[in-house]
Amino acid sequence: QGSSYKVDTLYHAKVGPGTTQTSLALSGALKLRVFYTTTDLTDPNVDIRVAKAKNKILATANVPSMAKTNTKEKKLYFAGVNADFFDMFAERSPYMPAGICIKDGQVLCNPHSMCTFFGMDRVGNPVISSFAENPELKGQLLCALGGREIMLRDGEIAEVSPCEAFSFTCHPRTCVGIREDGTTIILV
Repeated sequence: QGSSYKVDTLYHAKVGPGTTQTSLALSGALKLRVFYTTTDLTDPNVDIRVAKAKNKILATANVPSMAKTNTKEKKLYFAGVNADFFDMFAERSPYMPAGICIKDGQVLCNPHSMCTFFGMDRVGNPVISSFAENPELKGQLLCALGGREIMLRDGEIAEVSPCEAFSFTCHPRTCVGIREDGTTIILV
């Protein structure tokens, strides 16, 4: 906020049904690279799903290997982002997701999490919320992955505690946005 950047589009192309990928180079106070996909949820060939490393909760893998593992006949995984947060140094369960994880309607971990999540309800609508804000969503999600701070709410910069390290440290971010009419998602 308050900084100006020069933006150069390095790549923009259709990468799958209803989906484009864009790569940007930003120069200004910091040099940044931004990669994002835009997906049209009205495309009948688009399906948003959760993929887990090696189909396990306590496992790690990069996005391309998860896409390859999960791709089956007539189910092509062609885009994705890292999601959720975990404590890789936890003594009891390293790599346990910090937030909720719902895959194919089944809660895989942290069913009582009050953390923010991105998910798809059983009707196919995208949702960014938490069970603290919307307890009626319990049992209504086909898939969901935990997140952290909400950076924008209704197009405005959201309040984030200045004491929260998230608000002042520079490191990679994974973000999701939903167009106001719910027909398009953007994954950064």
